[in-house]
Amino acid sequence: MLGSILLRGFNSNQPVSLDELALVTGLSIEEVERTCNWLIGIGVPLSRPSADTAQLARPILPLNLEQIQQAVSTFDIDLANRVELFEEIDSTNQYLMSLPFNQLQHKQVCIAEHMTAGRGRQQKKWYGGAYENLMLSIAWEFHSEVRLSGLSLAVAVMVVNCLQQICGARFRLKWPNDVLVNEHKLSGILIEVRDTKVIVGIGINCNLSFSDQLEIDQTATSLFELLGRLVDRSELIAVLLGELSDGLELFSVNGLEAFREDWMQLHAFTERTMRTFGQPVREGRAVGIDQSGALLIRTENGRIIPINSGELEILPA
Repeated sequence: MLGSILLRGFNSNQPVSLDELALVTGLSIEEVERTCNWLIGIGVPLSRPSADTAQLARPILPLNLEQIQQAVSTFDIDLANRVELFEEIDSTNQYLMSLPFNQLQHKQVCIAEHMTAGRGRQQKKWYGGAYENLMLSIAWEFHSEVRLSGLSLAVAVMVVNCLQQICGARFRLKWPNDVLVNEHKLSGILIEVRDTKVIVGIGINCNLSFSDQLEIDQTATSLFELLGRLVDRSELIAVLLGELSDGLELFSVNGLEAFREDWMQLHAFTERTMRTFGQPVREGRAVGIDQSGALLIRTENGRIIPINSGELEILPA
């Protein structure tokens, strides 16, 4: 975790000599030089004003695994012991999906500071600046009789519950599971299934860089933009894991029904007209979700149609 160690050596946005960074971090000059270049290469807002100095454009607080585990251990010791933190990984979901099935543990958590191949819904790429956002996946084992349809909607409610504890803002949902602030995307969820084990991947924009926003194909926002300050991501992860621990257990007993009313209360586009892409094109006003998590729209002739998958266009009000 040399990147995290080095980033903790900066305490302002002023240039710092490599010698001083080596002294405060305990790294060698060669390790400092190599790690600075790596951080710059993955998009961290770090520059080299001169050959022997480095400078952060803005403060960055790396994740603290010990802090996360200690906080989680107060409510779930098994979960706390199964949290892994990686400096760089292709995808947190992919890491858990690729483990041999007998090694993939219930409540196993993978967190990354930087993902090289993050994935979202509909095969889209997930963009999240290194060391500045939340990228987490958790494995959960459900009994075979549990109906998993609607799980991503339930998880979206859990994410909102977490965020409201951190900052209490007015978060809303877009079907099926995007978390929004003022119709700007803050968080996304990806669910993948391996037999009775489910991988729940969650991304939350904590401090999106300008370049990240250019890459994203929809209007996005971040907690920093919302609050005007950095969020302690280690605290955020601990709160989120608490919500997931309770929420996924509740889902295993009661399914989506335990979250359905909350989801509909949080839906940002109730009674807004929507149109599906592809064939056949469907258009109507959103009126809720059914027991499986399908979005229900009412057409002009009054017919209620369930939308089970795909992308939706929100038409002007």
